[in-house]
Amino acid sequence: MDYRPAWLEESLGYGFTVYAPSHPGDRPYYAISTFRCGQHEPWLRIDISKVQDGRDYQEDLTALMRIAEKRFGVLHECEPGPVKDR
Repeated sequence: MDYRPAWLEESLGYGFTVYAPSHPGDRPYYAISTFRCGQHEPWLRIDISKVQDGRDYQEDLTALMRIAEKRFGVLHECEPGPVKDR
């Protein structure tokens, strides 16, 4: 919570985006989410090292998470959706 995460919209599951400059490694921008896909609740993490000046990293990571979850659903033949009971 030191980095003030921004919660993802509920349709993407239970997760957040954050910029954590002192996080170990060289990829301080990331999004993480768990979501429902059929009977399973997988989780995905997307991390990037840099954001172009003028870009909103939260919007960009949210869009990437939407694409990743959709692609996960295609690959695993399930319909991604929100996690229940959170």
